[in-house]
Amino acid sequence: MRSGDVVLHRPSGENWLLAYGNDDSGRDEVAPCGWPLGIVRPSDCELLDAASDEKHVETLLLCARMRPNERGWTDLRTSMARDILTRRGIQWETTEARE
Repeated sequence: MRSGDVVLHRPSGENWLLAYGNDDSGRDEVAPCGWPLGIVRPSDCELLDAASDEKHVETLLLCARMRPNERGWTDLRTSMARDILTRRGIQWETTEARE
């Protein structure tokens, strides 16, 4: 599972768009987009729709460009997306992201 995939989170019965997946992070966890922040085991999820490579990168870029909250904290999903893109040599930073 990776960023941009749509999964069924079995315990909640909800369909989620993944901000990052275990294939991206190398961790035994996945995190959905949206609020509140959630981190779950991939084994709790069933892949419903695998993202194309384009959708995968698009989702990572959207997450990487999220602004810090009012307290100045950067969301874990943002940090993970930035790390994944940087390791792949994909430029994520924009003028807006630096402000």
